[in-house]
Amino acid sequence: MKRALLALLLVAALAAPAFGQFVPQSMEYGMTAGTFSNEIDQSFQANVDFGTLKDSFLFAGLGNPISGNAPFIAQRAFDLGFTGPYSVGYFMAGQLPISLFTTLSFDKLAARTIAADYAVDSYSTANVVAGTTTTGMEWLDQKTSYAATNPIYFNNFAATLQAITRLGPAVIGLYVNLAADNNAADTVAAIGYNRTVTDAYFYNTAIAGVAPVSSANYTTTTSATNVDPAALPAAGANGAATLTDTLRIGVPFAMRTGALEHKLYIDATMLSSVASGAYSLTETAHVAGGGGAATDRTLNLTSTSSATDIALNYALGIPVGSAGDRWFAQAAFGLGLNGAAYSYDSLSRPYDLSVAATKTALAGGSRTTYAKTYETATDISGSLGGGRVFAFQPSGAVAFKVAPTLTIGIATTTNGGAALQTGYTTTTQPLDATGAYDATTYTTTAVSYSGDPAKTFTLMPSIQLPMGLVVKPEGWKFNLLLGANPAVTLTSTTSTASSRVTTTTTTTYTASAVSAVNISTANPTDPGKATTTLVPSFSEVHYLGISVPFDGGVRFDARLNANLLNFESFTVQAFIPLK
Repeated sequence: MKRALLALLLVAALAAPAFGQFVPQSMEYGMTAGTFSNEIDQSFQANVDFGTLKDSFLFAGLGNPISGNAPFIAQRAFDLGFTGPYSVGYFMAGQLPISLFTTLSFDKLAARTIAADYAVDSYSTANVVAGTTTTGMEWLDQKTSYAATNPIYFNNFAATLQAITRLGPAVIGLYVNLAADNNAADTVAAIGYNRTVTDAYFYNTAIAGVAPVSSANYTTTTSATNVDPAALPAAGANGAATLTDTLRIGVPFAMRTGALEHKLYIDATMLSSVASGAYSLTETAHVAGGGGAATDRTLNLTSTSSATDIALNYALGIPVGSAGDRWFAQAAFGLGLNGAAYSYDSLSRPYDLSVAATKTALAGGSRTTYAKTYETATDISGSLGGGRVFAFQPSGAVAFKVAPTLTIGIATTTNGGAALQTGYTTTTQPLDATGAYDATTYTTTAVSYSGDPAKTFTLMPSIQLPMGLVVKPEGWKFNLLLGANPAVTLTSTTSTASSRVTTTTTTTYTASAVSAVNISTANPTDPGKATTTLVPSFSEVHYLGISVPFDGGVRFDARLNANLLNFESFTVQAFIPLK
């Protein structure tokens, strides 16, 4: 799993003026660079003011600030394209206030349609003689059946459910997101890598000149799951496509103690990638005889990887003076755990099918196995951030906020954020007619890796100046929302090369006894060599949005997203009070 834990934690600090928004966010929050908020933020975030609204309401639109496959705080809430799935939220006011938020999105299969199982028949013709008349009559000589071995119904899928409520002085919630990425699997399914093909062959048992009788002769069955039947993966290789599933669970919490406002978010993101595959080929005995030689084949390949990201985020707010002024601080800690597993088992068995209705096993088969071993690789990151929100309202029609923010983050990444392979063992063993080892010579190769893997340490201080402006001119039919977020960042990355030594042991066996052992080692180039890079950067994002009020409290918020040179997109969000 590609990682940027440091960036994730820094992003949390960048959102600190509003204590780090989670799903969903309001357009007003997004358009003003996280300096202003409204009813949507108040009712769908775990914050100290949750549940204080007197009226229930609905909202809808494109407002999902966290991608389904991204860990918590993977994107700045005020720096998004709002291009997530359509979302719907409901807030119920009362003594036990509750908010519910949900999204559902999926992409259709890009490379194919969902096909039902089907069969194709093939016919031959036999001449039937009746007196002086000869009639050609068809009889079934082959039926080919197709069935999916790993049905895929969506190219991509994501579903989200969040619930928040207030229990006494505490606000607590639960967030669940499930996402699946089947894009690559969709492509390989379209070209026959996920199906079973059964060819049933028949023969005509009637004598010449009479009506044909189609009788079963033999069948061949080829079953493939995530592999190319015409080019099976070699030992050590993966299946044709990788399927990725992500489950993310978060628990937000908020509470006020005196003048202090606390927010806590615990988040676990579990990503599972599967590139496993399977294959089998079998041929039955020929009832009519004359089958010759055939080889049955089975392959079972298991290739999985997992990445678990655990994030703990805490934010503190201290209101100062007038409404909107406050100090804020935020701390975040991230732990990434990366694992993997791999095994490969391929079996070939030759048979003689020349005798009618008989399938005789022959010598000359083989079994190849390949197993990798792994250790869990750990990534650790943390960040601290803080600043001050200054609020100004020179008139009733204009409100301005600016939040100078300083953050610093660190991260360590092991083995590039992937599981650490400690070795592998592979062998190909010759078999006799019974499928057992035939006592001839074969070798086993065992490879082990020892020493420290490659590591990366990153230090990233950053200064941001998010600012927002809300203009509500008297008599206008709409209000203006403006925001900008300039940031200066210095990234220092120290990379340490791997010092892992490769030891290869080749063992030769004859009649199950060891006849020779060869051991060799290979040392890495520049083991432990450290290099450091410094990369300063400046970024600036600005927004222009409008808010259009209607009768009954209904409001539409819209936004334009832009960079320094041009506008990029346009989105609308609806707020609908229920009175």
